[in-house]
Amino acid sequence: MPVGMTRSVFTPKEVAEFTNVSINYANRMTNGTSEVYAAPIWWDAPAMRAAGFLKSTIRDMLRYTEIFRTGGMVGEQRILSAASVDQMVKPHVRVTANSFYGYGLEIHPDYHGLSLVEHSGGLKSISAEMFIAKETGLTGMILNNTGNAPSSEMLSRLVCSIQSLPIETPLYTYDDYDVTADRLPDYAGKYMAFAGMGGVSVAQENGNLVVSIMDGEPLPMRAIARDHFLTILEGSETEVRFFRDSEGHVNAVSVGGLFTVRKWKGARAEQGQF
Repeated sequence: MPVGMTRSVFTPKEVAEFTNVSINYANRMTNGTSEVYAAPIWWDAPAMRAAGFLKSTIRDMLRYTEIFRTGGMVGEQRILSAASVDQMVKPHVRVTANSFYGYGLEIHPDYHGLSLVEHSGGLKSISAEMFIAKETGLTGMILNNTGNAPSSEMLSRLVCSIQSLPIETPLYTYDDYDVTADRLPDYAGKYMAFAGMGGVSVAQENGNLVVSIMDGEPLPMRAIARDHFLTILEGSETEVRFFRDSEGHVNAVSVGGLFTVRKWKGARAEQGQF
């Protein structure tokens, strides 16, 4: 392990070989009240391990972030070429109005005044946020052993502190955009990748649009541009972007740039077809 990440593994079996491992917790609603409870069983999906499921520590992850802070080095050991690191942290694809994807990383050109590279993560009983602010020489890692913790909001407030800003300073500001009442039905509907997936539901309530993600509670949205809306998800502002087909009909939605799902229509939706 040239980076020295000696407490980083992928499988629950490997985790069981360590001592001093945090207990996993999850949340549930009991009689209308949110309850935190111990949930020690790890989720596992062998086919998806390369895209997540890493179990690690703050110290190990800070060793990893050194690769990006130093341009490919960890101590005296070169892990990646400087050119490879530059490619990873270069904006390649726009994700939201204010962020881009590099290679496996999200790039924020103006994050409370800093150019920030970050990656968030979450599974059952896990919430995480990694960041590199190369111009300041700072890297950081937030790990939480509960699901749905507001790690992104923690990061925003941490960077506000670094930048001597009030910690509740919004990350971005957005102008309101007027969507006429007759256009709201364009967005309403169910959006799913396949039958049985919770997906995304959009509905009208009291003259406004609300979004439900993975069968969660309806969240109010406000329009910030054509086909772009904003909602508060797990304590953080999250963009909801709709897409249209060649005929101009809304046919897909993306939540926070993390996933895009297609709109299901009519009887075919009931049969699990697009």
